[in-house]
Amino acid sequence: RLYQADWLLRFYNFKAEELVNSDYPHLDTDFDPKIAWALRNIHLFPLEVNKASYQELLRIPGIGVGSALRIISQRRLAPVSFDNLAKIGVVLKRASFFLTCQGRYYGSVPIDPALIRQALAPQPRPQQLTLF
Repeated sequence: RLYQADWLLRFYNFKAEELVNSDYPHLDTDFDPKIAWALRNIHLFPLEVNKASYQELLRIPGIGVGSALRIISQRRLAPVSFDNLAKIGVVLKRASFFLTCQGRYYGSVPIDPALIRQALAPQPRPQQLTLF
């Protein structure tokens, strides 16, 4: 998680106190730091991809530097549709809980941190049977 946090600090303009502070002194071991931050700041979401600034787009889990730039570029030509987001490179499995596209929310659960956390939680892998 330290590597992921460092990436957010260097390339996404996060501040260290946004990721860890007196209320949250440790990085979440279950989720990457960007998702953990978004869940703690759910009042900032969902963001409309056709209106959000570049800096705001970078705060959405599942949207990286490249996909944020492609969204900004696409918006100059026409509004971005939800179907375009996957083609642009957005990881919809994570992003859909934190954005709207053309006014529509595509998350599979309501905008509630506990429900989103449950929906994003890693699923246990089935036990592999080994044959000798």
